Amino acid sequence: MDFMIAKKHFFRHVAASNLTGEQLRVLMCLLSREADGVIGVWQKEIAEMLGIAEPNVSRSIKALMQAGILIDKVTPGHKDIPIFRLNPIFEEQAIAESDAQYEKVHGKPFKKTW
Repeated sequence: MDFMIAKKHFFRHVAASNLTGEQLRVLMCLLSREADGVIGVWQKEIAEMLGIAEPNVSRSIKALMQAGILIDKVTPGHKDIPIFRLNPIFEEQAIAESDAQYEKVHGKPFKKTW
């Protein structure tokens, strides 16, 4: 699966989501902690990094969930750190696009061999 194709779908969705500047700043903080679509960070830590109130961070995270960027919050994570997940739809879209490109080039559907 092409990592850059997944990011393309992700950023297109973010751009179309009409997020506020504060919500985008919170998203960038979350993405700085992202690993394989999973994000572990305290809202208090985000608030301190951005110099904004914790309730604003909470509202921004809710807006990111409503926009379909984040799909859920799992609490508690390791050492009770809240865990957020990026919506896997972006990876699914990338796989579908890669498969379509393969079929266009090779004239047959991509067949997984593993």
